[in-house]
Amino acid sequence: MPMRKLLVVFALGLAVPFLAAPQSATQEASAAPLPTPAQDPSGKFILPCETPIHLSMSQDFNQKKTSVGDKLPLVLADDLMAGNMLFAKKGAAVNATVVELIPSRPGGLPGFVRFEVHSFLAGNTTVFVRGHATREGEVKTPGGTALIPVVGPFTIFRHGGDSVIKKGTLFTAYLSQDTLLDPLK
Repeated sequence: MPMRKLLVVFALGLAVPFLAAPQSATQEASAAPLPTPAQDPSGKFILPCETPIHLSMSQDFNQKKTSVGDKLPLVLADDLMAGNMLFAKKGAAVNATVVELIPSRPGGLPGFVRFEVHSFLAGNTTVFVRGHATREGEVKTPGGTALIPVVGPFTIFRHGGDSVIKKGTLFTAYLSQDTLLDPLK
């Protein structure tokens, strides 16, 4: 009899955490809004370092039409809000530049682009962010044409695809330092 009670208690002890798990998983799945920031003695609000900033491409990007140092068409994907205060509006331009660019190459190798995000304006304040991303074009393998005696050897001259980033593609950057901001009116 005591062994049976021990098994029941053990089984209940294992079941309780599993019964509670779905509740906490659904709470974590929804993105929580930024908490109300602390206020500085000057009256400005402090957004902490590492706050995520969601960005989006405002138009299509093709590496063939760009070079290293060029600006990327990135904007804020969402309003920058903390608590019930708005600090920057959706669509604000973001300063981002191309830092590495490799064109497509023979043998079906794709093009490659890497860019870094630097800053954006929130009202009259420059907000510094950090983030980078890379995109690669499509690999184009020779396939069955490589076996054709006359045409096959020329498939090594086939280039891969250029890197293309479609309008609306989302990226995430992070505040690179604690930032003092006034809410927009």
